[in-house]
Amino acid sequence: MTGQSAPGGSAGSADVDGGRTTLTTPTFDLTNVVEARVTYWRWYTNNLGNNPNEDYWVVQISPDDGVNWVDLERTTASQNSWVEQSFLVEDYITPTSQVVLKFIAEDEINGSLVEAAVDDFEITGETGTVGVAASGAPRVLRLAQARPTPFRTGTLIPFSLPSEDEVALKLYSVDGRLVRTLASGRVDAGLHEIAWDGTNDAGHRVAPGVYFYSLKVGERELTRKLVMIP
Repeated sequence: MTGQSAPGGSAGSADVDGGRTTLTTPTFDLTNVVEARVTYWRWYTNNLGNNPNEDYWVVQISPDDGVNWVDLERTTASQNSWVEQSFLVEDYITPTSQVVLKFIAEDEINGSLVEAAVDDFEITGETGTVGVAASGAPRVLRLAQARPTPFRTGTLIPFSLPSEDEVALKLYSVDGRLVRTLASGRVDAGLHEIAWDGTNDAGHRVAPGVYFYSLKVGERELTRKLVMIP
């Protein structure tokens, strides 16, 4: 929490003023965590003071113990309520043994009423040796981030199967329309990459924008997004 005034004190007696309050986590080793996900609840308000909506709430993640930082959140929007946030780590950085996060509430422009709180922080995922087992098959079902993304002419979508199975890999527009079936049928266990050239099932190039790709295997379905640019 950014501050708590004495009982009966004014709303602005212990808020952030003239600088920033930063909460930094310990260092986490995520090298052996599959599908590592950061989740937390946060409360943020900056719109109730004399100069509303000027200040940022920022959450950042670092793969190298704080040398370089990537934004998970950067917003001036106030909810004045508890909001759950969840991020897949590999969408932002390559998981390493030196992952650190920090939460920043600031009031560096004109004095305002800025308060923030974080609770129920957790990192979840499947632990174990990431990679290929002695049999040559991965240990877990996994749908990885397309690379590159954003892309112009083509991208590769990697996925892995722990055993031979029926697979459906499909691409959808943001409104849920099926754009392209990239794979359908029985696929061997192992690591796979499917190329997408930016065209639909009819062979026509689709418009630039955000798309979602979904891997369905049995009762499990994994979904990620990619971006095509002009």
